[in-house]
Amino acid sequence: MVEAHHAQTTRLRETAPQTDMWRRRAREFRPHRSADERDPALDAILEHVRPEDAVLDIGSGGGRLAIPIARRCREVVAVEPSESMRTQLEGQAAAAGVSNVSIVASDWEEAVVEPVDVALCSHVLYGVMAPEPWIRKMEANARRRVMILMFHRPVPPNMHPLWEPVYSEKRLETPALAYLERLLTEMGIRYEKTMLPERPDRGYADFDSALQTATRRLFLEPGGERQKRLEQVLRESLVETPAGLQLSWAEPMLPGLVTWTAGR
Repeated sequence: MVEAHHAQTTRLRETAPQTDMWRRRAREFRPHRSADERDPALDAILEHVRPEDAVLDIGSGGGRLAIPIARRCREVVAVEPSESMRTQLEGQAAAAGVSNVSIVASDWEEAVVEPVDVALCSHVLYGVMAPEPWIRKMEANARRRVMILMFHRPVPPNMHPLWEPVYSEKRLETPALAYLERLLTEMGIRYEKTMLPERPDRGYADFDSALQTATRRLFLEPGGERQKRLEQVLRESLVETPAGLQLSWAEPMLPGLVTWTAGR
């Protein structure tokens, strides 16, 4: 599924691949700005974290989880291959006065880390070509607990229906939570699953911001024929909601936290 998804992207995309695909979006992965903004996923993760723990955050992004977790444990080791994400993480940690986050600039497959108490992977496995060795490596580096957070649908699902009217073919999906559960069962891993509250689809402030986001997510050249097709579809599909403009078919995302005892 992952190979077919990537092959479709390569075949259809109009824009060239970027060296750092997260450069424009790194700011979206910062920690919540206020302590009043509750994150149910973070709360569920912290139930398994002790003050004396070292926690591994694989694909840490801009520190959305790494920084608040670091406030509750001895150390966080953040593995992040994206330079823009690492820059965001460093800046956010400094601004928050958090000094117990160490950053490993690497993909997880090549990363070399010391064993930790808890290994965490949040919303990364959708695009991993070989998930079994990825998960086995998490287990091998965790002394007590392994945690994987995934949505029930591949991301970004609400953009997928735009592919057929723009490219004349349906968007191929990547694996999501149900596939992870099947894989863990086949691997002989006895896991526990906690489904978390729905995460509403983010609205758009105006039509232009919706068009820019969709153009980027569909890898379109601005001003081209396909973008004109996209613009027409958006004009027909965007509706006003309390959260701003949203696609008429947009549904909330449902995250699930899968966790198990390391070495069990």
